[in-house]
Amino acid sequence: MGKKNRFSPGQDIYCEGSPLLINTVRQLGGKNNIQLTVSPVTARVIKEADVCIHIDGTGETLQETIHDAEDGIAAGTAVTFRLPDEAEQYTPGVAHVVYGDGTEWTCSGDWTPLTSKVLLEDALDSNDVADEFRAQFGTDCRYFPQEERGLWTCTCGTSNLLTEERCMKCRRKYSGFKALNINALKDQCVRHAEISSAAGHSGTGKEKNGPDLEEKLEQLEERREQRRQERLQARQEKAAARAEQAAAKEKEEKQTASDSPDAEQTAGQKKKFKSLLPFVLIPVVLVVVVLLATIPGFLKNKANYKEATEYLANAQFDEAEKAFQALGTYSDSQEQLEKNIPYEKAMYLIRCADNCDSTALALLGLDKNSFENSDEIRIALYNGAADLLQTLTGYKDSAEQAEKAKATIDEIKISRRQESYEAAAALLEQGGYNKAKAAFLELGDYSDSAAMVSECDYQKACELLTFCEKYDVRGIYARLSETADANNLFSLNDDAALRIGTDGVTDIYSLLTADGAEVTVEDAPSAENMVPFCDAAAALFESIRDYKDSADLEQRVKDAGDFTKPFYDLCASGDLSGAIEWLNTYDGEFENRDDWLSLLTEYQSMAADWSFVSGDPTLVPFTYGYEENAYSLTSQILIADDTVTLRLYFNDAGDYVDLYAAPGDTNFALYGDYSYFSSLNNSGNLTYVKYGETGMLSSSEYRPA
Repeated sequence: MGKKNRFSPGQDIYCEGSPLLINTVRQLGGKNNIQLTVSPVTARVIKEADVCIHIDGTGETLQETIHDAEDGIAAGTAVTFRLPDEAEQYTPGVAHVVYGDGTEWTCSGDWTPLTSKVLLEDALDSNDVADEFRAQFGTDCRYFPQEERGLWTCTCGTSNLLTEERCMKCRRKYSGFKALNINALKDQCVRHAEISSAAGHSGTGKEKNGPDLEEKLEQLEERREQRRQERLQARQEKAAARAEQAAAKEKEEKQTASDSPDAEQTAGQKKKFKSLLPFVLIPVVLVVVVLLATIPGFLKNKANYKEATEYLANAQFDEAEKAFQALGTYSDSQEQLEKNIPYEKAMYLIRCADNCDSTALALLGLDKNSFENSDEIRIALYNGAADLLQTLTGYKDSAEQAEKAKATIDEIKISRRQESYEAAAALLEQGGYNKAKAAFLELGDYSDSAAMVSECDYQKACELLTFCEKYDVRGIYARLSETADANNLFSLNDDAALRIGTDGVTDIYSLLTADGAEVTVEDAPSAENMVPFCDAAAALFESIRDYKDSADLEQRVKDAGDFTKPFYDLCASGDLSGAIEWLNTYDGEFENRDDWLSLLTEYQSMAADWSFVSGDPTLVPFTYGYEENAYSLTSQILIADDTVTLRLYFNDAGDYVDLYAAPGDTNFALYGDYSYFSSLNNSGNLTYVKYGETGMLSSSEYRPA
């Protein structure tokens, strides 16, 4: 049964004033492995944070410190804990935070869940009003903005401190949301619906809604042309009136001049003026002609520019590019071509990526069918957007949007790696050791993946060890696979199958099945590189010797594979009768079996109970400084390595004296300040003699009891 978080899955957990929010609490593959995901709610750089889990009931607190002194702790940073077995319920939190400028925040409150985010459609009670909201604030809007405990939640779902003017993720201003009038938004939605209806979107044509949209546009164009003609006629009438006035004035001046004494002089000036008049009027006429010639072109460019911007607004980027190219240097057409079209194309890619819409892949020359999942499509779209934005140095917020796209890619990859980690952990739990190992290797340095690679080999070796210690695996061979695409191979002969019995045969067919295994019953291994079963398990432990207790388990599996070990253990413990019995019943190969039987039989006669016959009864105890009489002895022969030990027990307390000989030698000795010797004499009695520099100093003799 898994550990219980006190809060529901998916709830954001927060302590008022904290610069970090706990987004996710999830249980990993093992029931004791818990992972928290934390995200900043402030734009201030956070270089260090102490994330903790409080074990309810025991009072114990587990703590992990996360660091990122250079860029600051990023959104979605994962922290993994291993809970103790006795933990039943726990509470996550953040105890302490260090900002990039060295200032600190320490938790002094409780970590409790925030209110769940509310979808726009639920908050506004209408899909149409929600669409009106998106038309005003962006198509990627999902949640209704809300305030709670010093935080404001943006429509993109990101939580921010109230001191943050813009959203940490999408950079929307909170002031824009606060100024929103819901009633006005609803009225606007109604007006748009009415306009749409009037344009003929909901009727059948002229009969129901009057002139359709095309007729309205034609009428509007006719009125505009009529007003233009009226303005032109008015200008012509004014020009004619001015010309008439000028002619009348000129006639009057001529009459006046003819009556004046200076008429002759004035007439000369008039003549001169008339001669200059063509040079004045011709440039003016030319300017008017040029203006009249360029005005229609200007109006045409204006209409074409509007059409180009409409193409751009509708994400028809090829058409927009052609339209702006045709406009040449008109207005900001060149800037539209070089800057704004790439910018809008990048923002379109981002919107499609946000909504998992594969439509925009065509802009990148990519095919949806070449991707395995939606995450890969989103990453490709964000990458395409970032590449475009990085070419637009200094244009609008291109640098900021490029960084956001990259950050989102990182978030997707982290999320995918976590999912891959959990899938690998599930494979390991099911016994798919090689498949899980391959998955953890692919995860690289994510979380504790490197350690989990060793854990896969460790659990696989432990399964083999269990079989080794449960059954006599003589005649069973193995070749262990190290990759997910090759099976583990096992081979056993008929004798081995009989030794392990029905249960053993069933168990060997069950070994490593989730990892991929093949079992063959044959006289001898037919596959290459097959080794004795226990040797294969020992080699696997040896490959991870520094991991956990692998070195100790390696020795255990070697002991389990040493089928003569019970014999040597009996010899070392002094149970010669048991050793002889084992040797007589062992059906495997045993080097120098007859020599061992002869040696054990000879030594067996020296392992007995003895009664004092003659000599010094204190000699044996006094060898080790005991001042007492030994009227009876119990002897034992212990054979270990290259030494045979004669052990003489001389009292009920279990005190004894040890003398030593080489294997096959029945004369035992103990050397020190004095030399002691013990052997059987011709009568079959046990003798014990003490020697010094001058020769024999004392002796005692015992006969079989």
